Amino acid sequence: MKLHAIKEFLCEEGFRAQLDDDNDVIFKYEGKTLFIESDDNDNIFIRIVLPNVWSIGSEAERQRAYVCASNINYEYKVVKVVLTAHDNINLSLELFLPDEHAFIAVFERSLSALNSAHRAFAEAMSSYSESEEKQAILLN
Repeated sequence: MKLHAIKEFLCEEGFRAQLDDDNDVIFKYEGKTLFIESDDNDNIFIRIVLPNVWSIGSEAERQRAYVCASNINYEYKVVKVVLTAHDNINLSLELFLPDEHAFIAVFERSLSALNSAHRAFAEAMSSYSESEEKQAILLN
């Protein structure tokens, strides 16, 4: 997938998109910084990433994050919630698209899915009860 064409599309839509040193497209949406990356070895793969949406501060919070991420990954189409090596939560949306035109067709829905999953994850983490935490520990 040609990220330069995606950057141009975003600029035409009013986003201040730019290419970074890794050739990822960086842009802001509703106050959040996102990036779009592709894979040089897979020309139909594209990933939209909403990075660092939650920072893990303890082992108990890490366990909650695993449970909440698993639930979101199950409930939301094409969205992944992952815990990074630096104890942050990233959300990403991964797609196989034949060309930039297909990306344009699903772009708004993709952003909506990421935002919805982000909200759901934050709500789940904030409202996670002690009994759910004990149940999660027992399952491990």
